[in-house]
Amino acid sequence: MNAHARWFVAGIVLTLAAHPQPLFSQRSTFRELQTFSEAVNLLLRNHLVETGIDEIVAAALAGALESMDPHSYYVSAAEWTRMQSSENGETGTLGISILNVDDMITVLAVSPSSSADRNGVRPGDRIVRIDSSPVAGMAEFEVALLLTGEDGTDVTLGIERGSRLQPLPFELEMEFAPFVQEAVRGVTMVDDSTGYLQLLRFVHRSTDDVREAIDDLKGDGAERIIIDLRHNPGGELHVAVEVASLFLPESSLVMETRGRKRDINQEKRTETRPRFPRIPLVLITDISSASASEALAAGLQENGRARIVGTPTFGKGLMQLSFHLGNGGVLFMTVGEMFTPNGNRIQREFRNRSMADYLDDAGEGGGVTPDVFVEQPPEIPPWWSVALSSGIVFAVADSVAVAAGDDGRVWQDRSLWEDMFVMPLLDRVNRELDITAQVDAATRNHIAEIMVGLGMRVKLGRERAGKMVIELDPFIEAAIHSFVSPN
Repeated sequence: MNAHARWFVAGIVLTLAAHPQPLFSQRSTFRELQTFSEAVNLLLRNHLVETGIDEIVAAALAGALESMDPHSYYVSAAEWTRMQSSENGETGTLGISILNVDDMITVLAVSPSSSADRNGVRPGDRIVRIDSSPVAGMAEFEVALLLTGEDGTDVTLGIERGSRLQPLPFELEMEFAPFVQEAVRGVTMVDDSTGYLQLLRFVHRSTDDVREAIDDLKGDGAERIIIDLRHNPGGELHVAVEVASLFLPESSLVMETRGRKRDINQEKRTETRPRFPRIPLVLITDISSASASEALAAGLQENGRARIVGTPTFGKGLMQLSFHLGNGGVLFMTVGEMFTPNGNRIQREFRNRSMADYLDDAGEGGGVTPDVFVEQPPEIPPWWSVALSSGIVFAVADSVAVAAGDDGRVWQDRSLWEDMFVMPLLDRVNRELDITAQVDAATRNHIAEIMVGLGMRVKLGRERAGKMVIELDPFIEAAIHSFVSPN
């Protein structure tokens, strides 16, 4: 037997000895490990492609985890080092957060002013290639690692948008920038009595940032609050409970976790008195709201503390813990799942299903169902990114902004938008890109809203324009009309 293979099996045997099992189970397990060791030895000695024991073990672990559930994964020691380096701001980043949706690596969020933002990458874009390497079949963390690099490194992304079969190329330059775990963004008043904030993720600072944002909004006259959970992929579960504790009575049940081990079976309850016990609250969700954001939404909804506006959430209720292995690798293993206060399972069905089928049904089964449904805006057509990266979109928006009067009518009167923004854009796109750009009424309206936002930045400044863009959001408009007082 190869020395490396013997060492691997011996390590597992020692582990089994340290954790006694019934005799029959030990014999059966050891027999299967011997079979695995024989197979590894044959691969090392005879396979056409020469490889190492570390690569075989990594592939075996990855395959085993993928066969068990869609969210467990293994990272090697080298990959773990790169992940830590990226999170600590020691490598450059494109400013892209990703999620595997419909078996495609999909852009979940784009950081403002990042390289991706400046080059027109948008949430919903599908990454199919990084430089010359296809990403099909790669895990999220593997793609995320490829989206980091040394300061000034050039990288080309192949991106698909809409129904286009061939990806659109974007030339992006990596930027060396500290990885900032931004938790809250877009804090503003959307009318005289309604405050708004976007909760991006659940990290150590989220609770403090939400509390400070609402205190500031109340100081500006807010009598009710909208918390936007769209594109929030989750984070630390205990932080979601902390955020819920800002609004729920002490000892309120926020979620329950259940697993095979007794210590996983826990009720997650608030532990402090609420800072905002009676302020009316509405949450906005979409299909990208996942995990801890779903737990918060369900916890507030089922306790009668908030209404939900938007679309059904992703349906990711599995919880993972990290296990550091002797070789420096890390096993992110599903050990339990989350249930709402009423006992509803957040996780949609994943057993005996292919990864493609599981991802294809995002938002169907499990998850959180909103009280008020809002239709998602239509997808932007593929030519939009070319028009954006070539400067056509900005040129049209800027020209309208410069010519706009000071009375603000152009930004407020929707009947003007198509003639002033969309038709000039389509004309230039058709002429300069030599295509026939045709869009339906809903897409024209969506393009107009984006271009109005760009024009307002030029005419009114980023802060004032950002506030007006938020006010034009149909999800926020629906949220404003959905308030009810807490019980």
